[in-house]
Amino acid sequence: MNPTMENPTKQPLVFSSESKARYCTAILTGPPTGDESSTLTHGTRPSNLGLKLAGDAVIGTGVTFMVAPFLTIVDQAITQRASGTNTIFRSGMQSLQKMVTSPIAFVKSPAFLYVWAVYATTYSVANGLKTLVEHQEQKSSRKRDDSSSLGKAAIFLGTSVTNSSASILKDRAFAQMFAANAATTTGLARQVPVASYGLWMTRDLIGVGSSFVLPDMVAQQLPFEDEQRNRDISQLCVPIATQLVAGPLHLLGLDLFNRPMQDMPWKHQVLERYHCLVNGYGAVVGARIARIIPGYGFGGVLNTKLRDGWRDYLVERDTANGLPFFGDRVLGIPDLVLMTLHSLSQDRSATLTLVATK
Repeated sequence: MNPTMENPTKQPLVFSSESKARYCTAILTGPPTGDESSTLTHGTRPSNLGLKLAGDAVIGTGVTFMVAPFLTIVDQAITQRASGTNTIFRSGMQSLQKMVTSPIAFVKSPAFLYVWAVYATTYSVANGLKTLVEHQEQKSSRKRDDSSSLGKAAIFLGTSVTNSSASILKDRAFAQMFAANAATTTGLARQVPVASYGLWMTRDLIGVGSSFVLPDMVAQQLPFEDEQRNRDISQLCVPIATQLVAGPLHLLGLDLFNRPMQDMPWKHQVLERYHCLVNGYGAVVGARIARIIPGYGFGGVLNTKLRDGWRDYLVERDTANGLPFFGDRVLGIPDLVLMTLHSLSQDRSATLTLVATK
């Protein structure tokens, strides 16, 4: 091993924010010249793209596993309420009881697995697309800024397609599993109308935009000096506000499946749909807001925090003399766990302290 890479005392290595800022500047603008070269370790380079993407997937999957139980309870309650087989409160209490008394059976249930798959895929894809955009901007020597029009469009489009496709499959399965008459006399599940797919797709576009795109834009308009505080507030409030529109779209799509009304005059159908929305608006919107808080609020804040912490950790590992980034140690899942514990226990605005290991 290179002598300059050793840390025989194994004392904590302290890296200042100024040091990290100089390194990030070097990444974007090129190698330093003159005396500046002495501030950087020879041979350092941007953190590996593969490790960033691996972290994106692990963080997205782990965060959504923690919030998926609550999302499953709410989604099932809304679906059963729309089909008339249960109330939101009673369905929620029954699911909560099952989760507490039989947690293994709960997480193995199709309902939970559907919901977890939707959100794990959505978060992982959103994280990965952000990383690819950042990486491309670094290679092109452009400013590292997700708000660029092309990058934002790519993130929004890719995440929307992923989330909408997965959510529609989940909604179709839920509608068929929890319908009043789950199957026809022939034993085949009833088909979901095309209009329901259209309503759910619109709902998902609103949801993705309010969770992965709009919060950053809104955060820039907030008056607080603390940038992280602005991001946390917008990440919580923007998705909640959009449920006033997304909730009725969800309910109407379910009502079209549960009550086809094919033989009813068009005017009567409109009146019936209107009454359904009026009667169920408060309960469904309230349930979806309760669902958003863990799903895209708490989950979104934790996802952002861990993702940023993982990148900070990679930069520190790449620049630290005592922590070889590529050598006799290969970063993997244990490093991600170490970073996660460190990120949760330390103030990110303070100086980062990492323990050197061989």
